[in-house]
Amino acid sequence: MRPGDLVFVSGTYFNEQRKQQRHGMVHVEIWLGDGEKTVGARWQKGRVEIHESYQFVSKSYHSMQYHFRSIDTWLNGICRSYCPEHEWEVAHQFTPGKYSIFSTEQDESCGEEDEEGGGGGGDERGEKEGSGEEDGGRSEATSPPDKVQSLSPLAKCPPVSASGKSVSHHSRSRASARGSARTFAVCGGNAAPLVCEALRSKGWVQLEDTSSTAFTLKWTEISKHINYKEFREGEQIVNHFPNISLLTTKIGLLESLRAMQRLQSAAGARGLRVASFLPDTYRLDREEERAEFTRVYSSGELWICKPTGANQGKGIFLVRDLQQVLDRLEGDEKHCKIASRPTPRIAQRYITPPLLLGGRKFDIRVYMLVVAAQPYVVLYGDGYVRLSCASYNAASHDLTVHLTNQFQQKKHPDYSTMREDTVRTTSDECSFCSLQPLAYMKTMLNRIYKS
Repeated sequence: MRPGDLVFVSGTYFNEQRKQQRHGMVHVEIWLGDGEKTVGARWQKGRVEIHESYQFVSKSYHSMQYHFRSIDTWLNGICRSYCPEHEWEVAHQFTPGKYSIFSTEQDESCGEEDEEGGGGGGDERGEKEGSGEEDGGRSEATSPPDKVQSLSPLAKCPPVSASGKSVSHHSRSRASARGSARTFAVCGGNAAPLVCEALRSKGWVQLEDTSSTAFTLKWTEISKHINYKEFREGEQIVNHFPNISLLTTKIGLLESLRAMQRLQSAAGARGLRVASFLPDTYRLDREEERAEFTRVYSSGELWICKPTGANQGKGIFLVRDLQQVLDRLEGDEKHCKIASRPTPRIAQRYITPPLLLGGRKFDIRVYMLVVAAQPYVVLYGDGYVRLSCASYNAASHDLTVHLTNQFQQKKHPDYSTMREDTVRTTSDECSFCSLQPLAYMKTMLNRIYKS
């Protein structure tokens, strides 16, 4: 085995109704050449991660066996079977199917990713199972054709009307004469009415068909509404980065910070230490981290437990007793859907005492627009400050004291009278204190950094 070689995993699905793969192959990862470390997409989080070991416990299959194979045959272009039971060989004249990465067909259904993560080449797709964990789709070996005619993305997309339908040649000529109108599609949420109003005021045309790929800009609440396979870089704009869950989910951000720390340590580089701004955090969906959390937790300590993918403070609770966490995890597992798994959670040490503004909890939201990655260009704009209605009290069990988002603050009895003071600009002075939030925050951060 050399770094880059493959570790195949065979196993038997718990779900007997699910179609078994050839030779029971359910997963594959790449060996890194360092002990048992591998890299692969294991937990259906839409990202590739480095794993300490190729061995793991799956909730989708059992009786796992590991097979170590050289990647040289793939690199040498040898695409044929050595199995007498499943004989196949890729013909020299290969015609890719519509689901192949080498296909030139225009397929409107393309773009819905297989939830099982292992979509196959050729004319077959990996099986779908919305609750699957590890990569388990069929992976038929294919080789690229000798020649693939490259079609310009623009050639595939005829001009459209506001409804998203193709327009006639006559209409096309008129459109060319006056210049093509910029089009946008909106799938709701994320202040969509404001976006529509701003774009229409500038002469943009809204597409009625939100699935159309002929947009200049697409604004949507969730990234699943964006077909990244059909995205035309330099011609289109969307409001979600692909794989954005690496930053926007609690576990995704935690793992990204951990990865950054590992890379800095491996390179011997001096940088910002994650532990200097991130409190002790444990993933409760990992057995080893859950065990470590139960070991370090001391009775009476204040921690906070959060689900990874929720917002508005939903599912968050304060931890004052270890049994609270154990009961919640047991309840999650008991009530989760069949063939699914409980909501992943993190447990995080509560920072006490927290930084306060006029005696109240607060957070600051700012705006950053990433214009380009190479060179790295970012535009910054001051955002706003969110404050709690009630003064901070560590002993309080009321979430409106500890969480600052509006969804929670609306539950406070004084919200109607204090509403204006719960959302402020960064330059405004609060009515209950004479401090400007952003200036105050910068001052406090400078003091912390110098100390």
